[in-house]
Amino acid sequence: MRTTYYNSHHHSTDWSFYKHNLALIRLLITLNNRSHRQTYL
Repeated sequence: MRTTYYNSHHHSTDWSFYKHNLALIRLLITLNNRSHRQTYL
């Protein structure tokens, strides 16, 4: 029972961490595109 609880908890933590990273990466890409557009303009 303990291992199951730990595994599920660990998995959920990994998932939220992954989602957080995805949001950060998207933000970085958006900022990157904006800066590139500004330099091109």
